[in-house]
Amino acid sequence: MKKPTIYYVYDAYCGWCYGQSASMREVYEALKEDYCFHVYSGGMIRGARVGSMASMANYILEAIPRLEEMTGTKVGNAYKTALREDSIHADSLPPAIALTAFNHLSDGDNLYFAGDIQKLLFEEAKDLNDMSNYTALAVKHGLDAEKFEEVIADEQTRKYAQEDFAIVESWGVNSFPSVVLEYKDELFLVAQGYRDKESIIKTIDKIVQAES
Repeated sequence: MKKPTIYYVYDAYCGWCYGQSASMREVYEALKEDYCFHVYSGGMIRGARVGSMASMANYILEAIPRLEEMTGTKVGNAYKTALREDSIHADSLPPAIALTAFNHLSDGDNLYFAGDIQKLLFEEAKDLNDMSNYTALAVKHGLDAEKFEEVIADEQTRKYAQEDFAIVESWGVNSFPSVVLEYKDELFLVAQGYRDKESIIKTIDKIVQAES
């Protein structure tokens, strides 16, 4: 019998996803022997929404203290400054392409790689549209830099990333972070919005018990 799969649907620009990363790693460490894990990019910022975050800056800055209090995750001063200076150009596709390239080349878990992508933005205020920023992350996770850069530049990788957006949409998931469980070939929504480790595991256990 194949293992059930826990899907974590995130977006690189989603602050609550950044806050969710630590608890999802805890869920992974607790359940990795019995479940497969996979991260999907949700595509929160596409089309007409791509561009400056100026209109959302004040809202995000005001929400950061609550995010930090609830999740225990700290947002870097560099990110806050970038918001105030309107120097962030948001587009969900480039970081999704980076994650897709990682998935193509690695048999390892992509949860940690996705978390490191968010650290580039929320800790260092790095430009996620600059594909060169992902190479060091790929090397950190054991990939060859040249091969990673080749795959990340491939048009087919872009298409696969966009297909991930479509998969998430087909599930009816349109807010992030979200957690979805695939059990006995059925999909179950575990969480939408931030949840701690205990809440996620408790909900997964209830679903499995109900369906067994």
